[in-house]
Amino acid sequence: MAPGAFAGLKHLQSLGLGHNKLAGAATLDPALFADLKRLETLALNHNALTGPLDPALFAQLHKLTLLNLDSNRLSGPLDRALFVGLGSLSELRLGLNQLEELCAEQFAGAPNLVELHLNDNRIAHIDPSAFKGLPNIRKIWLTNNRLTRIDPELLGELEQLDFIGLGQNQVGSVDRRRFSRRLTIVDT
Repeated sequence: MAPGAFAGLKHLQSLGLGHNKLAGAATLDPALFADLKRLETLALNHNALTGPLDPALFAQLHKLTLLNLDSNRLSGPLDRALFVGLGSLSELRLGLNQLEELCAEQFAGAPNLVELHLNDNRIAHIDPSAFKGLPNIRKIWLTNNRLTRIDPELLGELEQLDFIGLGQNQVGSVDRRRFSRRLTIVDT
């Protein structure tokens, strides 16, 4: 997409670019969305985006509440800076990609996340502090990944968490004593 493709659309609140042929990381210029200061919903799902995405790509989208990156080809560790400044983001969709790991404080730049979709990736390792800085997170989908264990520290500070999907992984057991009593763990 050409830089400035959305210039002048300063009142735009929703942008759907899903189900296109956007391919590679270079397709999305770091300044592509810079003028969209009122954007609340951005759908980039069902494309062929690969990583790493430029950390500046979403930096100006302070009002963004939903970012859908499902069904792309994102791989490797995501740059933590990719989500910095997304203080209004409540739902992040990263399912159906090729992510293999989650780094420390991976999503701390989006402290108001409520739902996090990481299903159908290749995640085999999650740093124990990957979800640190997410006090409002309520639902995490990790179904159909390559997890073999859940570190007890991973979910310990997530007091609002009431659902985690762990089905279709190879997790042997989960020590439920470390988690909130209201947490529903779906492991089938």
